[in-house]
Amino acid sequence: MAERERLGWRSGFSYRESVYRTRDCFEIDDVEGYEVTRKRVFYDDVVLVTRHRFVPWVPMVLASVFAVFFALFAIGLRSEGRVAAFVFFVLTLALVALVVALIAAGGEVVTIQGKRTQARMDFVLRRGKAAEVYRRACRLARERQERIARQAARRAVAGGVTVSEAGKPPEPSGSR
Repeated sequence: MAERERLGWRSGFSYRESVYRTRDCFEIDDVEGYEVTRKRVFYDDVVLVTRHRFVPWVPMVLASVFAVFFALFAIGLRSEGRVAAFVFFVLTLALVALVVALIAAGGEVVTIQGKRTQARMDFVLRRGKAAEVYRRACRLARERQERIARQAARRAVAGGVTVSEAGKPPEPSGSR
């Protein structure tokens, strides 16, 4: 099996997707429960690589709900247990800071679109890692596609066909 390097992952309620870089392609391991599906996007099949921002709503809403509960506990315990109230107050502040960080920095998504398959990676609060993965995916696809274009041009020149005709589909043979 080829050596794999994990580039990123994304997860939802009932699934996890991990994206790996191999010598010839990006491999996507899709895990749903106990079922694992492996898909591939070959470097020469890459059509589009995108990087865009998103707001991670689920962690933001969960942190907000817990912050409200912790604040209510802190208010309820302020007269009876000062230490417990202080602990809940600190937890509330930490969760509020997390919500602010999620709103301000958000997350980024890197999508690698092939002809038939798509690899998608979420990077929450890791903008630098998203930029690195985006640049690497673009570089790998570009290098492979440029090498294929050079080989096609060499074959076309060796066969006596001009480079502009090399990209055209062959003419149908036979009478019309």
